[in-house]
Amino acid sequence: MKKLKLLLIVIATVNIFSGCGPAYVETEPAYVEINRPPSPGPAYIWIDNGWRYRPHAHTYVRSEGRWVHPKRGKTFEAGHWQSTPRGHYYVKGRWK
Repeated sequence: MKKLKLLLIVIATVNIFSGCGPAYVETEPAYVEINRPPSPGPAYIWIDNGWRYRPHAHTYVRSEGRWVHPKRGKTFEAGHWQSTPRGHYYVKGRWK
């Protein structure tokens, strides 16, 4: 009985963490240029468009860019595509 419980815990843990990795695609989606709306004010910075993975469609979709207030003492590192032998995946932008 203890072995069965341990096995179920291991299987549950693997299932939980299997969705945490990057989602690979064969080719990067084509870049689409958009018109940037006017800034709402001088204190804003533009965070460029990124990509969101749609697991049911196994594809990435373009997400909207936006104007934001910068975080004090941080800079925004833009998202980028990463290529590996398994395929391509998108690394989201982040504040550093």
